[in-house]
Order: sequence, then C-alpha cells, then structure tokens
Amino acid sequence: MTLTLTPEEVAALEREKERLSPSEVPVTCRVVERVLRQAQKRLLTPREVADMFGVSERAVRKWCEQGKIVAFQPGGRGGEWRIPADQFAATPEQVRAFRRVTEEIVAKYGGEIDDFER
Repeated sequence: MTLTLTPEEVAALEREKERLSPSEVPVTCRVVERVLRQAQKRLLTPREVADMFGVSERAVRKWCEQGKIVAFQPGGRGGEWRIPADQFAATPEQVRAFRRVTEEIVAKYGGEIDDFER
C-alpha cells in the first residue's frame, strides 16, 4: 500500500504527533511515526537542493518563498523549509553521480563542460 501525502498533510501530521501520548495510544503513535519517516525520506532540505543546483541555500529559500519550487515549513513561518523531492527529475544522488562523471570527463579530456554541449 502506498500512502501519498501533500506537504500540508505532512506538516499537520507532525503537529498532531506532538499532541499524541505514546503511553495512551501506543499503536497510533507508532503508525504516525512510521508514516512521517516515510514522508521524510522524500523531503529535501534547502542545503540538499542547493547542492543539486550548485547555488546557495539562500537562493533555494528565496525560490521557496517565491513559490518557484514546491516547499513548506512544518513549524510554520520561520521554520526550516522542506522540499518534496518528487518535483525534480533527478535525485540528489543522481545529480552527484552525473557531476562526478562530467568532472572525470573534463579531467581526462580537458576543456570546459560547456565544450561538450557545442
């Protein structure tokens, strides 16, 4: 079974988790924690997105504020941005692997990466 949550639903679930008592509703607490762990796997931090695109964290936070990328702040305004990974065509790992390969090509054959695009 796959459960798909919107960023707003994840934020609401995180707030609800704060109100739950593990001793009173242990099963519910475990389910909520498991759902949040799964949801967190698909959320990126501004640092991870900045690394993907080779920009500063500030640039990513600005994109979030301007709505250029889908993002939310679980703790409300002033909280750390969370960015759903599924809006990007590649994962951070794939981007890092691509950069490694292009750097190896440049090291072996010289020139700028732009030369390969011409």
